Amino acid sequence: YETHYVQMLKPLLAMMRHGIAVDEESRKKRYEMFRAKIDTLQDGLLAATNGIDLRGAPNKKRLAAGKFRDLSSKKIVSWLYDTMRIPKQISRATGAVTGDEIAIRKAMLKHPKVAPACELILEHRRTKMLTTFLDVGRLDADHRLRSSYGFAPETGRLSSSKNPKGGGSNGQNIDREIRVIFVPDDDRIFIELDLSQAEDRIVKVLAYCVAPRQELLDRARAMPWENDEHRRAAMAIFRVTNAAVTKDQRYIGKRGRHAGNYGLGGQGLADQLIKDGYVYTPSQCADFISAVIDRDTPEIREWQKATRIEILKRKRLVNDWERVLDFTWDRMDDDTFRRAYAFIPQSSVPSILNQYGMIPLHNAIRANKWRANINVNGHDSLLISVHREDAWKVYDFTRRSLERPRYYGDKRIELTIPTELKVGLNWAFEGGAEFKSPPSLEEFEVATMRLT
Repeated sequence: YETHYVQMLKPLLAMMRHGIAVDEESRKKRYEMFRAKIDTLQDGLLAATNGIDLRGAPNKKRLAAGKFRDLSSKKIVSWLYDTMRIPKQISRATGAVTGDEIAIRKAMLKHPKVAPACELILEHRRTKMLTTFLDVGRLDADHRLRSSYGFAPETGRLSSSKNPKGGGSNGQNIDREIRVIFVPDDDRIFIELDLSQAEDRIVKVLAYCVAPRQELLDRARAMPWENDEHRRAAMAIFRVTNAAVTKDQRYIGKRGRHAGNYGLGGQGLADQLIKDGYVYTPSQCADFISAVIDRDTPEIREWQKATRIEILKRKRLVNDWERVLDFTWDRMDDDTFRRAYAFIPQSSVPSILNQYGMIPLHNAIRANKWRANINVNGHDSLLISVHREDAWKVYDFTRRSLERPRYYGDKRIELTIPTELKVGLNWAFEGGAEFKSPPSLEEFEVATMRLT
């Protein structure tokens, strides 16, 4: 408690109070662009449904404030299942008839007559979601986004939400398409340090402890520029060469690897992929997972088996930071086993980031009077706003602090997770630079000098 909670309070309070700056001109421009797109989408949707208005009832206050009429979930459900008479889809979570994203994408796939309208519905929902990130109501008077932070009780991962004054929002789930509006403080630049494929590295070390194969350990310890596990997964799934892997295939490989590591089934992976616009059947997705595990890392199944045995015998798991997850009163089913597989990787990574990264950096900034502030803790990354003259010192200190060995499994196998670096003048790092390997001082200075 002292180490993982009390020592985090000052860094979290400082991050909450400081927040992250927004370029107001960029925010307005993008908001108006998405607002105009919504009008176009609503006109197109009215034509695609033969005049049936799927919007909710007009709200005078919202309209007076310049807000648009959003689509109504109830009207979408009624149009799909009553008007168009396609088979009803039931939410696995609630047991109720649903028109959620998964249901919409399945309808598009199976029923071409509703596909044009469904595509517009999904585009409308995404555009509306993007406008919420751009809502001026989220910002304080000084055009900064500020969030409050809490801890997930099982893993210690940070969560974020509105700040205590009622503004702000979750600062950790900002859509990548919107991040360009976030900028460093005046006379500063952004640097972001990211723990490279951290969870997967830990999974591989844990699997090595159960089923030793040197290649598995070598891959867990490989540098980011030496090995890309997502490309490896895509190669196994699609049976293509490394050079032939496409961006989409790499993303599916990433999802398939994650699903395989944590015991997700074909249906679960299909539901994840369909949200991102990739439509595959549960059977195909089960084949993807099997390809990643059986062709590439079969030791994962041995580790999962050992994990099940462990919680059946001892009713608990303990990670390398002595965090305990107790299963005494849990039903021993697939959901419980999936929690068990994910526990050690998902609880170890935030501990590394917080104990080796955030706390030491917060203290060092104050001790050395560096002109820097931590803006965002992204679970496995730190976004820092720093004056150019102090940027190298902040980066070098943080990297060295993060890249310390930890020891995993009953064999106490050593693993140091490497960091990657980005530098730029906005959170999207447009016009910035990215380093897979640690840059030299000269390389760092050249990259930062080019930022204008």
